[in-house]
Amino acid sequence: MFGKQLYIVWSIGLLIPIFLGMRAGTPLTPTNSVIHEVEYRHPGNKDDFYTSYTLHELKGDDGMPEQFYIDVQSVICLEDVCQVVPVRLYWNNIGEYKKYELAEDISLEKGDGEFFEEKDYLLLDKILADNNSPFKTVGIDEIISSIPVHGEEVDGYSGATTLNLHSSESVEGAALTCFTLWHWANGSIQDSIRRITGDACNTQQLQELFQHQELAFRLFALEQMGAKDYYSVEFYHQLLSHTTIANSKEIKASLNYLEQGPTEMYFKSILEMVAQENKELRICALSSLSKYKTEVPLSTLINLSEYLSNFSSYREVNLLLSIIEEQKASSVQITEEAIKLLTKDILVARRAYWFLEDKSLTPSQYKVYKRFYKKNKEYL
Repeated sequence: MFGKQLYIVWSIGLLIPIFLGMRAGTPLTPTNSVIHEVEYRHPGNKDDFYTSYTLHELKGDDGMPEQFYIDVQSVICLEDVCQVVPVRLYWNNIGEYKKYELAEDISLEKGDGEFFEEKDYLLLDKILADNNSPFKTVGIDEIISSIPVHGEEVDGYSGATTLNLHSSESVEGAALTCFTLWHWANGSIQDSIRRITGDACNTQQLQELFQHQELAFRLFALEQMGAKDYYSVEFYHQLLSHTTIANSKEIKASLNYLEQGPTEMYFKSILEMVAQENKELRICALSSLSKYKTEVPLSTLINLSEYLSNFSSYREVNLLLSIIEEQKASSVQITEEAIKLLTKDILVARRAYWFLEDKSLTPSQYKVYKRFYKKNKEYL
């Protein structure tokens, strides 16, 4: 069901992608295909309304979504001067672009009338697979205005006079085709695919998917667990155990999932994360808590304050003290933990000193506080 790899298929001799088993210009619909109507507005279109398109879902032997494809036009041509041909784009079942295909007798064409070469087809595939391509932020007007008129010299990269794209970022002379197909491959149709596959999965399948070796599938499982409002104790323990070895992207996704769940589970998870040796995990947890909309229980803040002296960075200390200040929380235990910070390096100690300025101190605490002031007043 998940994680199968798909590759471009090349026609022998022509060295261009083909639609498997189709006659020229006539795509065949597999028997295991399910049709979905999806709404999409391509950023290359001048109008602001969405258009309905047919998205094909291909099921695996287990009856679950395995891949998706859609047939689109190769280029958005506003001036009716382009060679427009059909292109089929494929995604896996979590919306990742996998390949494109053309009919056997169809070739992509550049702005100067030349056909794509083998290296151009390979580069186009690489561009479409890059979800952070420059085409993500380039507008169609920038491309249209930079396409040279007849007789005008062009640069060696995008076929443009002003569009600054490296030779590895666009097919020379075909920036508009690259733009058009990139936004098809990386647009909101990916969200539609994720939603269709997510709806087809039950929570047990998603829980198993969270153990996938590829990060993208684990993130998908988290996203869909949240969409289904699934917060079992079993999965909570599985998730918390995994966060200790996860990277920052996965940690943040885990916290986003927990933020949408029961508040008691969320606060418990923050305490468990802050208790770990992974500094990045602690910082992510505290950052999440600093933006959490629900009031933090005083007992949670007291328990968190016990880790202040064990933090290895100023950022952690500042985050937690700022949260306590924002919550207007006060307790003897928190004050005592803050007093201990006055013996740390000057950045941490000074932050603790400012935190303690409006706190009620015992005589012994006040003595430590004043001693720090006399020793470091030039830094305060």
